Amino acid sequence: MLYYLLVKDNVFPAAVAQQLNQWYFQLLGDSPYKRKFAVAFVTAFPTFVDVYRHEKTKDPETEYATPMAMSTQFLHPQLIPALVKEAQFLDLLLDKSFSLMSDAFVAGVS
Repeated sequence: MLYYLLVKDNVFPAAVAQQLNQWYFQLLGDSPYKRKFAVAFVTAFPTFVDVYRHEKTKDPETEYATPMAMSTQFLHPQLIPALVKEAQFLDLLLDKSFSLMSDAFVAGVS
């Protein structure tokens, strides 16, 4: 369920998305929840990047508040090994980075 809420963040009205993001932050103090949320977050990360890129391409002045701002909550030694193992964090990050660089290269050549 967390994964679907995160992936569909951009379709909620801004006020609803903001409330959901606050709710996520409030629950991050609970360690079991934080781990499950981190796995859902990492799995949804490529979608966050795609949506953010789409919104910024459509309107560079947009104030789209992406859940990506929460990413720093998961960059500590206890969670990273679990994210790499359970959510293929490194693979997702490398794949998305390669995709973005490829798109930028193609756009720059055109």
